Amino acid sequence: GKVDLYQFNASASQTTAVLEENTELKLVFNLTSTYDYYEDFENYNIDTDAWTGTTAGVSLGSENNSSYLNYACTGSSSVGAYTAIPEINCEGKTVRIEADIKFAPSSITGDSQFSIGNSSPTFSGGNVNWGVENSTGHIISFIQSSKGTFSVNGNNIDMDFVDDWMHMTADIDFVSQTVTIRLTNDSGNDITIEGTDFYSATVDSNIGAFYMRGASGGGNVSLDNLAIMITGDGTIAEPDIESPINYKTVYAFGDSIVRGHNDPDNAFMNIIEDDYAIELNKMAVNGATVMKRDNWITEQVQDAPAAQPDFVVFDGYTNDAYGDPATDSFNTSNAVDVTQNMGKIQGSEATEFDNTTFCGAFEELIYTMKQKWPDAKLVFVTIHKSGARDFGIQQQLVEKTLEICEEWGVTVVDMFNNCELDTRNADEMAQYMIGGKGSHPNLGCVKKYYEPAVVEVLEDLCETTE
Repeated sequence: GKVDLYQFNASASQTTAVLEENTELKLVFNLTSTYDYYEDFENYNIDTDAWTGTTAGVSLGSENNSSYLNYACTGSSSVGAYTAIPEINCEGKTVRIEADIKFAPSSITGDSQFSIGNSSPTFSGGNVNWGVENSTGHIISFIQSSKGTFSVNGNNIDMDFVDDWMHMTADIDFVSQTVTIRLTNDSGNDITIEGTDFYSATVDSNIGAFYMRGASGGGNVSLDNLAIMITGDGTIAEPDIESPINYKTVYAFGDSIVRGHNDPDNAFMNIIEDDYAIELNKMAVNGATVMKRDNWITEQVQDAPAAQPDFVVFDGYTNDAYGDPATDSFNTSNAVDVTQNMGKIQGSEATEFDNTTFCGAFEELIYTMKQKWPDAKLVFVTIHKSGARDFGIQQQLVEKTLEICEEWGVTVVDMFNNCELDTRNADEMAQYMIGGKGSHPNLGCVKKYYEPAVVEVLEDLCETTE
């Protein structure tokens, strides 16, 4: 928990008084620092109920008469677990974290990992044992890979840091969502990673958990002297482009078009964040659908912060845009035929919806946003004409979404009808899509088409309001 550290002040404690039987002596201690969380594991009781995951791997080790926390693989598969700490609100703040960390020298399969995250970390495929890759909620992540690499927040560092206690000092800025990490060890290795991004693209503004994972074949991770301290206010980003949208708060939802597929830092909302210094909280997930499935855009909205943003930007329908598997060559996974589940538009007076149909689910999505943030400006982004879905189905879904947005008073950035990009053209597909295929805009596409179109609409909404 929270710990205050004091240091004895010898000079201030001196006295010239003649000591008698009842002479009062005052010893002076100065407060040197206040940690919002501190644990040295010397008096630590392992309560497996406080851990989530494979708790059998958690134990205490001892070295030089000092205890530390250890997590080791318990079988033939890599496993992990995380535990909560008292949540520390870090919104708008800078934070320093110090810790001593050690990774075992070898692993056969999987990765050994350590991460510090917010109070609701998520994991690959929703499975704690699968680790922190492609997940949300992780600020700092160490990964010793079975491929013989060691990385910190995606930056490869020297393997000499493995199998040795290393001291980490991390200075975290929750405004810019960046962290500077310095590592030193007893072997003389010293490295500083300046201003690297948080490991996850989406992190709530708190610190509330740490995670440990041991790879099979001898993988284990050790932790000692974990200290967390809020140090001041974060650095306000300076916009590269002056605009009425500077510093506006924006929540972004949807699928991999908003998420950015496998290049999330270059998604169109992230580039707008970089250029215009908006305060972005992007919660879109690859593969998300409008119609209710396991990966449902409406759930992103339900799980989002209650604080009202200036704008909500969202997309959705690409992962619903499948027809009959017998006739739609793009429907290779036997997805639901949306043309047989289109449903009916009820209108903005509706409060109950059939989310097994596209229209019902899209209206429910908008209704959920309006109920949660009644004063936020909602902006829906259609995607360009895509060569990665049946074009006739795209047309139907765009027509329905535009009609629903007009009915519900949602502003539209219509990339389908008002953008010249058409990736049914193989050359345009190769030039503007990530990896030269699919539906995901690359950085060149974002800068040329998506960013200007979205910014224009956001700026118009600002001017209309003013």
